[in-house]
Amino acid sequence: MKTTIILALSALSGFALAGKDHSEHNCCFRNDRTGGTWATHPDLTKAACGDFPQGTYDNGVCTENINIRRIDGDAFFAACKSHSEDVHIVDKSNVGAGYRGTC
Repeated sequence: MKTTIILALSALSGFALAGKDHSEHNCCFRNDRTGGTWATHPDLTKAACGDFPQGTYDNGVCTENINIRRIDGDAFFAACKSHSEDVHIVDKSNVGAGYRGTC
């Protein structure tokens, strides 16, 4: 019985940890031409990732190197907004941020 409980708790804790993985950041934008849907923006993500020496851009996401220092989600969101004009997004309210390639 104890073994069953331990295995069940181990499995549940694994799900909880997986749901909180914020090691991959990305910038998002709302495209008014598609009815206001949100999508990832690889060029904006790459520009924002450049603000973080502990981040490495690859495949549309900025992956943090936690051995150096974590990337704060709010700081990454601010970087997305600050680089928005670099990629021709004038309205900063159309800029967001997400994790693991999602918006």
